[in-house]
Amino acid sequence: MRKLGIIIFLLHSIAPAYGQLSVVGFKSDRAQTVDLLQTGNPNYIFCFPDKKDCASIKVRSAAKGVTKTVGLVLEYFDRNSSGAFMYSAQLPEQLPLREDVARVSAKLYTNNVEKFIVILSSGERWLAKEFVIASTGYQPPLYSYLATWDSSDGHDLAELKAFAHGQISLLYFPRDKNKPSEFILGELVMEEYYSHQRTHVFSWLDSIAGNYHSDLSMFDQYSQWSLDRLRDGVIPSFEVFGTREGHLSGLIEFKDNGVPFTETELVNRFVHKLLEKYPFYSERHLNKTLLLAKLDTLLYSGASKNAAWQYSALRAFIETEFQDPHFGITLPRNDTVAAVKSARLPVVVRDIAGVPVVVAVFNEGIKKDVTLGSKIVAINGSALNASTRDHYDLLLRRRYDTLQMMLESTPGDIRTVKIPLDKPISIDARFIPKHGETKLIDDSLFYIKFNNWEGDNFYHILNNRKKIIASQGLIIDLRGNGGGYAGDAYASLSLFLHQVVNLGTVVFPWLKETITITPARDEFVLPASLKVVILQDAATACASEMFIIGMKKRPNSYTVGDTNSRGAIASPTLYTFPSGLTIKAHTTIRCYRFDPAVYQEGTGLIPDVLVARTHVRDMRPYEDKVLKVAAVLLQH
Repeated sequence: MRKLGIIIFLLHSIAPAYGQLSVVGFKSDRAQTVDLLQTGNPNYIFCFPDKKDCASIKVRSAAKGVTKTVGLVLEYFDRNSSGAFMYSAQLPEQLPLREDVARVSAKLYTNNVEKFIVILSSGERWLAKEFVIASTGYQPPLYSYLATWDSSDGHDLAELKAFAHGQISLLYFPRDKNKPSEFILGELVMEEYYSHQRTHVFSWLDSIAGNYHSDLSMFDQYSQWSLDRLRDGVIPSFEVFGTREGHLSGLIEFKDNGVPFTETELVNRFVHKLLEKYPFYSERHLNKTLLLAKLDTLLYSGASKNAAWQYSALRAFIETEFQDPHFGITLPRNDTVAAVKSARLPVVVRDIAGVPVVVAVFNEGIKKDVTLGSKIVAINGSALNASTRDHYDLLLRRRYDTLQMMLESTPGDIRTVKIPLDKPISIDARFIPKHGETKLIDDSLFYIKFNNWEGDNFYHILNNRKKIIASQGLIIDLRGNGGGYAGDAYASLSLFLHQVVNLGTVVFPWLKETITITPARDEFVLPASLKVVILQDAATACASEMFIIGMKKRPNSYTVGDTNSRGAIASPTLYTFPSGLTIKAHTTIRCYRFDPAVYQEGTGLIPDVLVARTHVRDMRPYEDKVLKVAAVLLQH
């Protein structure tokens, strides 16, 4: 799960305690929001899922007799008004004055629309931007900074007030002029959106920063912010508040500010602090005391080594001991290990009945030597056995140009195959699941594939609502989906729920709050009678797991998979250092807690229907046994 925000550490000393670190944060702010449609009268009743009222503007006037300025803009974009539709209105008296931070945002519904152009004009002076529409239906929120717009004279846009009392025009172009089209505006606003500095609030870093601060002002801000949200009919959340106000940062940057210091000492001390604050020792069955002792031994033995050795050793320690996808180290780009080619592997390895086997080969030159279903005995000389917790990691390291695999294709027939990693490969399209892919299975079941939660899954479900309702059941494929934005998962859940649901609890150092999901508007919520099956695998994690936890509280919803989900729900922070070293970690600053009978960190979610796979053909994209079981489940 990801967040926004930056905190920068300015290092002013090379004292053993790293001197008095000046800590500066950033928060995002909106100012001077102006409704660009306020001078136009709503002409259409059309509801948007995140808008209280249904007053909208439908663009339906043919673009005939356009003004000279609009004509110049169309010529600039190599367009003409033939077949286009247009809306225009007078601009408000006041516009945001800071052109460098002004942006336009819009809420749209489109059908059979290829592109549209927004134009701000005053006389023959204009600002314009062309936007491409990729799909039909409700569009994800659109944001565009005016600094990126084209202008009539290429001037450095210094004063937006020059366009006050001017004209706003919007023209859209149907994809197929011979078919009906729709373009509905729910919102079109201009606002100043910028980041500015704020004080540090990560108290647990005070021992490094050498500063003291009080949390009282934060509590006061949250109280007032909460009351404002409640007046707007929105349940407040400290997570939303903290992310927006910079109290819960997604990125922290250590900067030397031109003052030399010993980075390795800072990194070592910082990693030690992260181990102290790691929140899941119990759930992941880890011994905190033992791991801290191992780290101390490692740091002591590496004190005389160079930075590259120390960082590589720390990375290996964290990978081996924690095996947590939200806790790890990315080495500087100039490191020999980090510089290894990042191309895809020419083979795919998976567990079949507890045995690592080859399930796909993409290098044509080795297909005759690597039989599908061959058992992997060793990789680069390292034997694989039942005690190997993550044997695929040996493949992913790719430290050499050639991968040596010892394979057993039939009992007793063991051979070593050398697989070049520097040769181009051609990956069968079947092995690259398309995000947002939809299809009908057996002409009756609606299937949709989500590879991530990047903000558009809510709209994929919403825009396929009629097709989903018309089907006999819905299959949501979350296999391989390691997460993304929790907000997308929460919004998607609101389309399935008919009552308020408590997903779990977020625990902060200062307070606790429930994760509360409220249903979407009645006209958008899917029927409770709809049967839903969610597909999961070992890579299903984070926001995907949160979505499943919520769906388990809904009737007629089930999960099908061949293993538990990943068991990794967190909101990690990225810490970067001048050398390029990056540490990803989550701490007790924020922990997610759920019903242990449903989910446990490190264990994951047990599928309602557990499917055994005993042969390569059981895998996707071959026969895909898991998908077939889901289909049978929905048809009964």
